[in-house]
Amino acid sequence: MAPWTGRQGAGKNAEEFDPYKTLEISFGASDSEISKAYRHLARRLHPDRNRGLGVAEALAVAQKFQKVQEAKDFLTSEDHANERREYDTKRRGAAARAAHDAERTAGMDGRRKRMRTDLERREAEARAGRGGRRGTTTDPAEALRVAGREMREKAAAEARRAETAAEDAREKAARAAVAKLERRQVRL
Repeated sequence: MAPWTGRQGAGKNAEEFDPYKTLEISFGASDSEISKAYRHLARRLHPDRNRGLGVAEALAVAQKFQKVQEAKDFLTSEDHANERREYDTKRRGAAARAAHDAERTAGMDGRRKRMRTDLERREAEARAGRGGRRGTTTDPAEALRVAGREMREKAAAEARRAETAAEDAREKAARAAVAKLERRQVRL
């Protein structure tokens, strides 16, 4: 069996593959709970049970079914035991960091909370286009913030274009798969 490559991206914008969320179970579920959740979802999402759907719906159900299979394989296969341990460790670490950040925010005094709220408001205004353009400010920090915002907007636009192209390719593949299935049914 080939090693699991996962769907975990290298950045915040990448799609995160959470096998626990995919199987609709809690983090750290037992093997019996994983198997039970997999059987339930597999019965509900199996392509043979969803034949009357349109092309887009059939593709979405098939992708969900495939993700459920990948999640079950990742969580139960001995081939992926090391990857699962690594994933679980990272997830526990992220949860601990989030709890620490929440605790730290709760411990802020009123002045710091107001400063943080004011900073978030200013950043939102800058994103909305009410801030200055590059080259119009003498404040180097403001110039860096504006340049960073422009770079993030450009990257987001490129990501949207790539997602649209990928979506078009998925729809084309789904239409081809449905046509192939229809041809196969006609032969029977």
